[in-house]
Amino acid sequence: MIENSVPLLVMALLAALAYLGERRVWNGGVCSASGEPWRHFDTDSMGGRGYTDGAGHTCWISWQGIDKGSDHRG
Repeated sequence: MIENSVPLLVMALLAALAYLGERRVWNGGVCSASGEPWRHFDTDSMGGRGYTDGAGHTCWISWQGIDKGSDHRG
């Protein structure tokens, strides 16, 4: 029984780490390197939202709710 649960636990852990990583990069909507707010520039075919700070830094957010409240409709 436990050996069947290990892959699920690993997948859940990896998903949680991915979510937390995107939250860290999003940083409340501000680039941690430049201090400038993230501005939406693209949405990929899978719904991921691309942001730039205008200073050469970009981030891609794929998890729903991380960038909630920002205007990422293009």
